[in-house]
Amino acid sequence: MVIPSIFRAYDIRGVYETEFDRQGVIDIAKAYGTILLEKAGKTELTICVGRDGRLHGQEVMNAFLEGIKSTGIQVVNIGLSTSPMLYFSTFYGKFDGGVIITASHNSKEYNGFKMLGAGGQALRGDEITAVYDKIESKSFIEASDPGGETAQSFWKEYQAKLLSFVQGEEFCAKIVIDAGNGVTGMFAPNLFRKMGLYPVELYCDVNGAFPNHLADPEDVSTLKDLQERVLSSGADFGIAFDGDGDRFGIVDHTGKIYGADYIFLILIKDIFERQSGINIVHNVSTSSLVSDEITAHGGKPVECRVGHSFIKDKMKEVDAMMGGEPSGHFFFAEDYYGFDDAFLAAIRVLSYLLRKDMTLEEVFKDLPEMYTSHELKIKVSDEKKQEVLKNVKAICEEKYKCSDIDGVKVFFGDGSWVICRVSNTNPEIKIRSEARSEAVMQERLDYIQEVLARFI
Repeated sequence: MVIPSIFRAYDIRGVYETEFDRQGVIDIAKAYGTILLEKAGKTELTICVGRDGRLHGQEVMNAFLEGIKSTGIQVVNIGLSTSPMLYFSTFYGKFDGGVIITASHNSKEYNGFKMLGAGGQALRGDEITAVYDKIESKSFIEASDPGGETAQSFWKEYQAKLLSFVQGEEFCAKIVIDAGNGVTGMFAPNLFRKMGLYPVELYCDVNGAFPNHLADPEDVSTLKDLQERVLSSGADFGIAFDGDGDRFGIVDHTGKIYGADYIFLILIKDIFERQSGINIVHNVSTSSLVSDEITAHGGKPVECRVGHSFIKDKMKEVDAMMGGEPSGHFFFAEDYYGFDDAFLAAIRVLSYLLRKDMTLEEVFKDLPEMYTSHELKIKVSDEKKQEVLKNVKAICEEKYKCSDIDGVKVFFGDGSWVICRVSNTNPEIKIRSEARSEAVMQERLDYIQEVLARFI
């Protein structure tokens, strides 16, 4: 059993045993394998498979392996893994595909799949829809000789690559690492210890029930324990990872939280110590502080639609060395493979701060004050949301300058803006605003909500 709604824009994700079951997993694997074989035009393929620490992770892994091997594809099983570790392993091992079994930051009932095709390119959109279409038609390749399976870890190679970015640097700082009982807890403490830091472990035991809080640093409510531990331990920084290790959050020695836009600013400062005149990609919801920072260093900010795949595509199109999103995904192509990696992002940020011997507050003390809202989500059916957005755009364009790269972004002429766009994955319209004062920021949100209310 598998229901169509779990096939999303960038991955397959749903409640296990309610929205898909063991047979559904087998069928997903068969469909994915069939698509890889048909595209490759050959029968000898090898893929890499890993999983996060969810309670039913091994059960789902076993079913997936049964399905994929039935197509004749060989499997390298890397076991417990973060998503970036799986991506790295797929590139490093030059495999024909890769799958990480994960539901990222979702609650314990969920599981899912992030899939890579040839060249390490993530399946998305129509390619994920094609997986469901294969399941519906049951048009699977069934090999007379099933594929084999070998177990192999690429952790040492992955860790060595990450540490190579700070080779020769000496660090001395205490950091609290909150893994939220996700799979990053297996790896992060040792990685940062080898970097020369002194990690204090918080919820680093892997427990798919997530008994303390969800591993989702974008939700600031999940950072409360991290803030308290930083203060009680006298740590210099605290970092929190999401469930599959492709996003992270940071707090300073006072427990103050710095959002993803501010992490992006540090990454920009860091890369321009080595590079010049480069392109850096950000999405339309990113703070204008980011594009200003890129320009100030002589680089070129390149704006694109919201979504991992759009960031990666735009990075390739303009030969960018880095990309980022307010959700906390940061993509690296400087002597790397272009995917999002929270371990690498954290290493880069901590390296910069310790090299400069600066606190986060000191880094940002001269920054213009800007107020950026959290992303607000408004329920609108999938059938209506495009028509609603079209009407909103028409109203806004009558009075203000607008951009339509992704939805409608309205510029008010005083440095403030508001964006209204449809969700790629849910029946929602999302809005976010930025201004030089909190009051004006709220005014911009009120304006776009009033326009939306006319059509919902």
